[in-house]
Amino acid sequence: MEKRRRIRRYIQIFIACAVIYFVLDFSVRRTGFLRFGDSIGIKNFLAIIMGLVFGPYGAFGCCAGCILAGGLSSVAITDILGECVADLIVGIGIWALWHKIPPANGTVFLKRRQEYIKYGSILFVLSAIAGAIAELIYPETAFARYFAAYFVMGIVVGIPVLILLTSIVCINPILPPWATPLKEYEGTLTSDPESLGLFNEGLEEYAFMKHKLTMKEIFGVQNCIEEVHIRLMEKNKDIKSKVCVRFHDSVSIDFEYEGESVTPFRAEKNVPEEDLIGLKLILHRALRSSHYYADGMNYVHIVM
Repeated sequence: MEKRRRIRRYIQIFIACAVIYFVLDFSVRRTGFLRFGDSIGIKNFLAIIMGLVFGPYGAFGCCAGCILAGGLSSVAITDILGECVADLIVGIGIWALWHKIPPANGTVFLKRRQEYIKYGSILFVLSAIAGAIAELIYPETAFARYFAAYFVMGIVVGIPVLILLTSIVCINPILPPWATPLKEYEGTLTSDPESLGLFNEGLEEYAFMKHKLTMKEIFGVQNCIEEVHIRLMEKNKDIKSKVCVRFHDSVSIDFEYEGESVTPFRAEKNVPEEDLIGLKLILHRALRSSHYYADGMNYVHIVM
């Protein structure tokens, strides 16, 4: 079952990347907005960021979007091939090198100066390689166009989007086999009141010792987890939730529990106002909250 869920996630990532790339690519091709060729545009940052966050699934998804947009626009096969090769070089290349070259800690954050230098250096080299290969396929000046497109878009557009995805939305990146995942705090909550107490004690010690959070910040996280757990128990007394908490620029909280689709973010009709206090507390604290259901498993994601 776990393998099936993982495969489903990879397929969803592939399709999402393909759709996003297609939308940006097809609109540029059809409108003739740019004079530098259909392969050049704001879309060039997508392979870099999707590759860095989602690995080969993001890079190949971008290629699928490119093929679809190029096919509908009657673009020459050599043009589509050149763009796909460039996307794979920068997408898979930055994914592999980022997690291989120090500092490599299982994240794709851009917070320290060394990480910005690392990102820019890798992007510079990969953009040059993509440009050199494009020069073999296209007429003269292809190197300059491809190099500038991937490098400039990767810096100007790619950096803000990467910060948004990893620090605000808190998307969990796909890591290569040799990378060590970001440390996190995990536990299980059940209908037994002691489970919540034990979880909070461990979370408090972990957040204070490992991440130097203040007691006010820790209490906010604990309160959010408690409110979600209470709302889930109201709908299923026997619920058993696996909870994972990750600390970085923001705090992400993930709940996983089996059974029928149950979301803590939806209130029943005609519910008294006082019974909605817990829900309002969750939504007030959360920067982002979502519920997803697939294969008999519920997934709740909250960013604080």
